Amino acid sequence: MEEFRCFLCGEVKNKNAMFLVEGGRKAFEHKISEKVQFTLGLKTVEGSMVCRSCFLKLGNFAQFKTLAIETSKSNLPLGTSVRKREASTPSKPTPKRRTVMEQIVSSVEKLRIDSESQTRESKAKKKLQFSDHDYSKSESPRKQTVAEKIATSAKKKNDVDKAKEALLLQLQASMSTISKQGCSVLFDKKAEILSTDDSLFCGILYEMKYKVPFLYEVLDTIVGSSGSKSGTICTIYGMIMQSRNMQASAIQRMWTAVAIKCHADNKLLQRFNKVHITLSAESKRNLIRECGNFNEQSIVGAIASGCDGKLNGDNLDLHVRTNDVRMKNKDLDYHFFASDWTPYRVNSVDFEQNPYLQQRLNQKHDTSLILSKFLPSESEQTVYKTCLQVLLARILIENCSSFRWMELVVPEHMLHGMTDIMSRKSVSYRLPILLKKSNALR
Repeated sequence: MEEFRCFLCGEVKNKNAMFLVEGGRKAFEHKISEKVQFTLGLKTVEGSMVCRSCFLKLGNFAQFKTLAIETSKSNLPLGTSVRKREASTPSKPTPKRRTVMEQIVSSVEKLRIDSESQTRESKAKKKLQFSDHDYSKSESPRKQTVAEKIATSAKKKNDVDKAKEALLLQLQASMSTISKQGCSVLFDKKAEILSTDDSLFCGILYEMKYKVPFLYEVLDTIVGSSGSKSGTICTIYGMIMQSRNMQASAIQRMWTAVAIKCHADNKLLQRFNKVHITLSAESKRNLIRECGNFNEQSIVGAIASGCDGKLNGDNLDLHVRTNDVRMKNKDLDYHFFASDWTPYRVNSVDFEQNPYLQQRLNQKHDTSLILSKFLPSESEQTVYKTCLQVLLARILIENCSSFRWMELVVPEHMLHGMTDIMSRKSVSYRLPILLKKSNALR
């Protein structure tokens, strides 16, 4: 069994319990590399992996650090509340009591001032203002004329056009470099790569992020979140690349296989080929032949490595209606047989290393039929209650938004004695369709 080491905690675990830091679907959706650099300040290396436990802790730590930074920016300590103080009106100071002599002097001064003002009513009195001095004069901004405004706007527009032209030239040069033979993941059209889940999409997103980041940011901004956002971005990028180089057709081969599986006719494939979504209708036969060779080589390789498996088959009945007006031609019924081969997930090494399987093999089974055997034991009841708790928690999380916090606590998979074995991916390889009935094979 292939094992990998987590670069954060150093534990060695199975590949199914690990996530790629860069280049994987989880890494793209949850931005694992950015969270590692944001929380721990570490630079990630391409190909490094992180375990599930560290992945959850990393997400919680990044969420906590983001909240702490936002709180510190508000210049308020955690848990404090601002209380407005009531404005109190200032009390007026009590006037100082004057003597009789001071009151008489004040009244005499008022009489003298009133008499002087009456004698000088006819004289013009110039009011002293601070604006009369040069140091107090401020220069008001001069308003631009219409011609100057037009010239300024034209200059700004010219600068924007130059920046846009430089950006387009840079994008054109980058796309010309990538569209050369062998410089993109879209030139790798092997069946084993196209049949692997998310491997092609992850490679395309990684290529766009580091080779044409401007195009990636534009598509990531304008493409909506409904449906598969990564699939939409990769399909648009694949259409652009095939329009520049017909050999960069990995995306088109994938969608052609999907169209063939959904029984698309040649006319539909031809129309999709004009807009660079699928390959041409003539390439359908070659694609089917390549998929058949890939399945045959996979079956031979799996059996040669010691894997055992099982054959699954079912009848394939077709009814063909003839459009010929001749009386001799009638509708026909075809009876074929379709089958595939599925390797077992349990291999011979598991019987030697898995403790649960060893215990089951060494355990002696009582063949007598007793009524108590049909009743669940205490250990079975405990397992049932534990699994029921997990199932109920998932239903609450899915239907009640107030229980979303339980996602960090509820396990994604129920643990049992064969968890590592059952977490392996189950694959099946199609065999050629036999032009015979199932009873003719007996």
